[in-house]
Amino acid sequence: MGKIIKRGILVLLILIAAITIWILITLGKVGMGPCKFLLYNKKPVLLSEQKFAIAEKEFSCVVNGEKISGTIYIPEDERRSREILIISPGFNSTEAMLASKAKSFAISGTPAVVFDFRGGSSSGKSEGDSTNMSISTEMSDLNAVIGYVQGLEWVNKEKIYLLGESMGGLVSALTAAEHKDIAGLVLCFPALDKAESTRKTFSNMDKIPDTINMFGLLTGKKLWQELYEMDVYEKIKKYTGPVIIMHGTKDPAVDLSYSEKANNVYTNSQLFVVEGAGHGFNGDDEKSVLKTIYAFIHKQ
Repeated sequence: MGKIIKRGILVLLILIAAITIWILITLGKVGMGPCKFLLYNKKPVLLSEQKFAIAEKEFSCVVNGEKISGTIYIPEDERRSREILIISPGFNSTEAMLASKAKSFAISGTPAVVFDFRGGSSSGKSEGDSTNMSISTEMSDLNAVIGYVQGLEWVNKEKIYLLGESMGGLVSALTAAEHKDIAGLVLCFPALDKAESTRKTFSNMDKIPDTINMFGLLTGKKLWQELYEMDVYEKIKKYTGPVIIMHGTKDPAVDLSYSEKANNVYTNSQLFVVEGAGHGFNGDDEKSVLKTIYAFIHKQ
């Protein structure tokens, strides 16, 4: 009897260890936990027939006295008027987590910009307090980056594209709706549910506390007040340029139905459903998504 109990305990311990390792690796792939190096260390994917050497240029711009830090990845070729892709990170994510994506586009011939929102993460390079961060501050940050890019003499001002992941997708969609000169919009598992979920969580705005710790980031009341009052789809549909939306069928954070609704309200959009993918893309799914985005940019 004693041996059976010992074996049972051993099996249970092995099972717990396996589940723990799986959770850590899964979190690492989306940039969380002690295994987040799995996200940082991804290799760039070649998306075109020709591979370019690339240059990395750090840049900064200032909003309300606070610095936004970012990096531009530029293919080393001789084209002077060219497209550019601005990539916005999700909630509590950083430009470092997006570097491999930006490099994938750059080595394939398309310059790409990544940056950190002010107060948008616990480990970003940009200034700002996370309790002051809100949808409107992140839109201001993205507008500042767009303005910086428009000032680069080698950029074709009619070929500026926005790509946003998760909450960065929501911010990109809202920002594009206020611009007539955004050539195309790419939304990856966009957090279009956050306004609705905020209203479900709080019966009225008076119930919103001064601070909320969300996934390890201390946020302030302003973020949730803005979301509470926001009609997301009414705002984003004002963008009439081309849109592609990428969303997984097993996303535990944002249900696919929110992207399906966005695809219906946009007048010029296409939804790509990634079978079995969660809140983020990895492996072959990520390669396929990046190639789809690259093709989208180059057919406009």
